Amino acid sequence: MTSFSEYKRRVDSGQPGLEADTSVPKDARAYQGHRAGFFSRSIAAIIDLLSVILIVVIWNLGAAFVRMLVEHVQGVEIPKLGWSVAIGTILMWLVWTYAWATTGRSLGMHIMGLRIINYSGNRVRLPVAALRSIFCIVFPIGLLWVIISPANRSVQDVVLRTSVVYDWVVGLPRICSGPPLDTA
Repeated sequence: MTSFSEYKRRVDSGQPGLEADTSVPKDARAYQGHRAGFFSRSIAAIIDLLSVILIVVIWNLGAAFVRMLVEHVQGVEIPKLGWSVAIGTILMWLVWTYAWATTGRSLGMHIMGLRIINYSGNRVRLPVAALRSIFCIVFPIGLLWVIISPANRSVQDVVLRTSVVYDWVVGLPRICSGPPLDTA
């Protein structure tokens, strides 16, 4: 598997076959591999947050409905806000940790064409992903450092030696090393 920095180096050097990558939008090719800015990172985080809120709301409505059926009560009592926030926080940590450790991108980052990489251009490992997600949940204002930083890095990036880069390439795992199968 090629690290992102190796891929970027090959593209920048003009290696044949890589400059015509059709999976990257033509207008975005100039930004491929560069560190992402504040707005694209913020939109990705908002998409992730809204998806977790939606999951928690559906979970709460489902729990209230089941409780209504089991206890035969009139009216639906939705779980307390504190429990919802706690469940949402834990879910956000789990989602970010898993996504960043496995693919380097969450749902919001996938939509925005972003990926988290470590200092050498590879995906971050599980401990770093877990620490980074805790850091982002506890200290979300650290993202504002991207506006000031000449390298477009948040406080989380500086402390954990990570970067968020534009990466529209979606690689599929290679199953076999032989030639592609003829599907005709």
